[in-house]
Amino acid sequence: MKHLSTRAKVVIAATLAASAAVGATAAVASTPGPARAPHSQVAALVEADGSLSQNKGVANVDNPSLGAYCLTFTDPRVDPQKVVPQATIGATGDGTDNTTPTPNGSTLMIRTDPHSWCGDDPDTITVITTDGHGRYANIPFYFSIA
Repeated sequence: MKHLSTRAKVVIAATLAASAAVGATAAVASTPGPARAPHSQVAALVEADGSLSQNKGVANVDNPSLGAYCLTFTDPRVDPQKVVPQATIGATGDGTDNTTPTPNGSTLMIRTDPHSWCGDDPDTITVITTDGHGRYANIPFYFSIA
């Protein structure tokens, strides 16, 4: 770094600091327990079997059939027909130590209207997950409502 300008050194230092902060955040996010999501009404990491590794505001998750998850919430003001939920596929590991990698091309869909898989319950959001071949599959996911 001896031949770099002061500006270049500052940019490199800032980049390294930001990388360290992201790494620290990732380490915190993988710790089981309450979800740290101060600006979300609901935030959760739902495991493939429907269990909750991290949770804020999810009362229950049912997994009535392959690839189907029914989420209910602790706050009665969370109206599934009026919220804009977000979800993304989660990771299950890298294939070592008895873990299974998430299939490439896995997808998910969120249904905020009552769905038969969840008993047509208007207080439930349905999340449907599929593997890389479009087949229903139990796959972990992150879920939130801002």
